[in-house]
Amino acid sequence: MTEDRDQTRPPTEHPPADDVGEAEAAGIDESGEGTSLPIAAPDWAGVARGLDRPSGEPTPWVTGLMVSAIFAVFIAFLLVGVYELVGQLAQWVGVGAVGIVCIGVGWTLWDLRDRPVWRWIVWGTMIGLLAGIGSSIALLTMGR
Repeated sequence: MTEDRDQTRPPTEHPPADDVGEAEAAGIDESGEGTSLPIAAPDWAGVARGLDRPSGEPTPWVTGLMVSAIFAVFIAFLLVGVYELVGQLAQWVGVGAVGIVCIGVGWTLWDLRDRPVWRWIVWGTMIGLLAGIGSSIALLTMGR
């Protein structure tokens, strides 16, 4: 019966918390004697998403928003620079280059958006990518 259960469950790196036995959770080892520290069931859902920060810690809003704003401005200026540099060949090629850079950077950073520190960098970068695309399209329509 345990073989059937193991075959239906997808292979995981860590066992789910409900597979911890009652004796193990109560701190009783195989010999029947108690151990000094009870074993707590780990929170694998939080570890899988990269949320290893204690939940009681306050969110650093001021610092995080400042980091996001700095990254947004930097990325927007970077993309305008890419447009100006590549747009010297042909203006539509500059917008294409900006689009390729945005897709590559956005795709790469999207997985880090739930991490405690990286989320500020990622969201600032995403806002900067949108501002950079908008600025490049505005420069294209103005003929620059």
